Amino acid sequence: MCAHSIEILAALLTGIGTILLALVAVWGDLIRYWLAGAQLNVRLNDSCGNFGERGDKKKACYFHVIVRNRRLWSPARDVRVRIEQLKMRQPDDNYIPVSLVYALPLWWTPKELQDIQRTIATQETCDLGNLVEGEDRFRLATAYSPLNVQNYVKAGEAIRVRIVASGQNVTSSAPLSLEIAWDGKFPTSKDDVPKHLVVKQVA
Repeated sequence: MCAHSIEILAALLTGIGTILLALVAVWGDLIRYWLAGAQLNVRLNDSCGNFGERGDKKKACYFHVIVRNRRLWSPARDVRVRIEQLKMRQPDDNYIPVSLVYALPLWWTPKELQDIQRTIATQETCDLGNLVEGEDRFRLATAYSPLNVQNYVKAGEAIRVRIVASGQNVTSSAPLSLEIAWDGKFPTSKDDVPKHLVVKQVA
């Protein structure tokens, strides 16, 4: 290779290197996010819930959402799990969106810690809702909600919710869409739950 060709190649490589450095300087955070940033996945823990007895001897069924960070080397900071869409089933079986002024945050477990945001290194569990023996509704575990929003399911009702997890440096790769329907009867055991209370993932 002649000296002239070497000079041209060197100049070309220098130019490419300069452009790459400029891109990293401007888009560095985005590049790091694509290549090595936290990656969250949201899923329903158990469609039959956790069935058991409370301290007051009432039976209850609790449902949870699991948020997993697939990139263990990059913690997801200040993550919140929120219901960003809520639909109510109508008499014709169609689901109509409810107007939400803001997304409804869910409590991380245990609820006693009273936190709605958490840093996730591997995975964490979030409350979805519960049905308690003797009560007339399945309650979503929202930290708060507007007065005009029904955050529960009563006998014969059904709702659909779309749930996302997001933090300072990440948003879940795909939302989790769930349907929740209750016939008004409290199940007698965990195996009996799907006969009366349906909590399932939908498209």
